[in-house]
Amino acid sequence: MSHGVSFKLISRFDSVVPGEEAAVVLRPSGAEFYFVDHFPGRPLVPGVIQVEWMAQLATLCLQEKDPNLFPVLLSIRRSQFLHPIRPGDECSLEVKKINESDLILTFRGQIRIAGQLVSEADFLVRNWSSEDFAVALGQGDKQ
Repeated sequence: MSHGVSFKLISRFDSVVPGEEAAVVLRPSGAEFYFVDHFPGRPLVPGVIQVEWMAQLATLCLQEKDPNLFPVLLSIRRSQFLHPIRPGDECSLEVKKINESDLILTFRGQIRIAGQLVSEADFLVRNWSSEDFAVALGQGDKQ
């Protein structure tokens, strides 16, 4: 995965169909950085972190098919947060590719607690090669 250690929120999957779908069970402990101020005394997983979990799981799914890819989140098309996620909740996270057009892929991510849908998002991912991504950032030369 392309993230540094301090922002690598998802580092594994429990099941995967490479390039298509993946799933993992997470249980935030309450010690994670995002609970500090969200909200003191009543910690909740921020919605932006939930979408980041989904995007990072999609990245792992794509890199399982081709480790030379550098997937990047492009856009969040739709998201909804239906129920709060608190420390200790067992979260079943799933992502599934629902569309593909050239280098742009659309994924749907869902988080469930005890079978209940608590959040969902559709998002776009750009599948870069590591070399093309470096060039796009002005950090490499296209040969």
